[in-house]
Amino acid sequence: MAQAERDRIEVAARAHRDRLQAVIDADRQRLEIIAASERERAAAAAAAATAAAAAEEHRIRAAADVEKERLAACAAAEQQRFDAIISQRDRAATVVAASAANVDSVRIAAVQDAEQRFNLERQQLAAERERAIADRRALEAAKAAEFDKLRADSRKER
Repeated sequence: MAQAERDRIEVAARAHRDRLQAVIDADRQRLEIIAASERERAAAAAAAATAAAAAEEHRIRAAADVEKERLAACAAAEQQRFDAIISQRDRAATVVAASAANVDSVRIAAVQDAEQRFNLERQQLAAERERAIADRRALEAAKAAEFDKLRADSRKER
């Protein structure tokens, strides 16, 4: 019986060792699963962090590109504004020059018109003077003829 008791104790001890080993194996598997899950979670967190960093980098680059485009648009708008101001200044200078030229041409036309009127009046005065001279000569000739006629009549009467 002692042998049976020893065998039974040995079987009980072996069963106890097997149960402990099973518990240890189960705990090891559970810890390995937890570790694998933690590795997966860490890898997922790292992937998410990498994706977030890539997204942030993309956002920063996109913002920089938008800012460059905005600055280029502002520069283009400033250049257009500057060109418009220069063009307006040039048009104003052209208008002023044209106005000065118009004033000069108006003055020249007025001077030419005045010269033409002066020449016409001078010609009219010269023509009137010539007519007056011709009329006076004709009158003097008529007076002389009348005087001669009166003298001739007076001689006849004497």
